Amino acid sequence: MKDKNKLENTQNESLRRIVGAKAHSSSVAIEVITGIIPIKIRIRDLCSREYLRLITSPNCYYLTKLMETSSRKSLNFTPMCYLTTVSKQLCRSLDGCTIRGVPHTSSKILFSTSKLTTVSVITRGNRNYHDRSPGEQKQDVEEANDFIKAKKGKQVIVFTDGSVCSGTVGCGACAAVLIPPGEGVVVTDSKAVAMKTDSVTCEFEGVLLGVKLILNFFRTTSYRRSRESTCLHFQ
Repeated sequence: MKDKNKLENTQNESLRRIVGAKAHSSSVAIEVITGIIPIKIRIRDLCSREYLRLITSPNCYYLTKLMETSSRKSLNFTPMCYLTTVSKQLCRSLDGCTIRGVPHTSSKILFSTSKLTTVSVITRGNRNYHDRSPGEQKQDVEEANDFIKAKKGKQVIVFTDGSVCSGTVGCGACAAVLIPPGEGVVVTDSKAVAMKTDSVTCEFEGVLLGVKLILNFFRTTSYRRSRESTCLHFQ
């Protein structure tokens, strides 16, 4: 408890210096202004998340049993007992609810019958497109169109992208476009990521959005081959 108080005091003092507040300014007001969660609440949040992960994950059977049989002596907690004690409020909130674990498939099973390859669509790469000359941009567009023509009708093609507005950190969004084989309808989707995020996170969210489009396409399509081939292109 003493160490927790020292950590909380250190955080409050650091926040005061960062925002330029006076020494006796309210720590609660500074936490609201900076958006920093108090140490006690953050510890409770982390413990609740870990407790929920343990009771829902099939790979944590022995840790769950250890948590159920853990004990304490006075105020001396074992780690698993402390986790259970801090998570009591979560347990009361979930009383009467059915908790289902997230289905888990190992990467070995997921990719045992799959073949992943990397293909460069544009010779110069996808970076710094807007800094190139008009002639280079035209050639890049032609290479992308040639790639689509070569793969169209043979594979499911998905293009994804994500970016932020005004700087490296800002409002971010992502989008994905699925071109089905044959004469199917092109499917598009977009998603707002966050108010303050970076371009890498938006790119990842775009890839996830593209994967969802692929899964939905294969779930709903009536024509299926014994072996499917998909091309997912992202920057």
